Amino acid sequence: MPGTRSLLRGAAEFVLVLALLLAPWPGLDRAFSGAFSRSANALGFERRLDSGTLMRLEAPSEADLAARAHGGWHAMLRVANETTGKATRLAFNTRATTYVPLAALMAFLVAVRAWRRERPLLGIATGALMTLTFSGLALALASARFLALPRVGALRLEPTQQALVDTLFLGVIVPPGMAYVVPLLAGCFTLWLSRERGPARPFAWREHLRAWAVRTSSSK
Repeated sequence: MPGTRSLLRGAAEFVLVLALLLAPWPGLDRAFSGAFSRSANALGFERRLDSGTLMRLEAPSEADLAARAHGGWHAMLRVANETTGKATRLAFNTRATTYVPLAALMAFLVAVRAWRRERPLLGIATGALMTLTFSGLALALASARFLALPRVGALRLEPTQQALVDTLFLGVIVPPGMAYVVPLLAGCFTLWLSRERGPARPFAWREHLRAWAVRTSSSK
């Protein structure tokens, strides 16, 4: 069990690393939202829907007044009707849904010295994947709610489906604490996955079989 000094050191490192990562570094907002947009589009978010609309994420631009009004952390979800030529957009906050959770996970992994544990790469990769799953869920739910709006009309949801999407979005994504709860849970799972284990005993089944034979013969 870690002592008081180790716990205090870990807490101080967590706060310090998180503060450094969340500091307003110049240009970080647009660089991150741009990388997020390109990655999401490359992974299949950019697509043509059955309703004849094209959906894609666009990085914020200094010349775009609407994007500037939301800030550099917001990627723009653009939905364009190829028949009418009309387009509408939704600002998606990449800081709250992606950057802050990843920063919290990184600070946690530094505080617990994750690279010194067994199978560190597997644990760290799993924690990052869990955190990015939260980001992907946030983007999927926000997109579904936006596409189902009457003024957009690119997606039709049944009342039950609409209620489920709204419940998940408002209950899991919107609460600000989830940006820290999700990475901390992922960090704890990383610790469990990379926990120290005893020496391997590949032939332990022989000992169990021998003990079972002894008990069987003694009972006769």
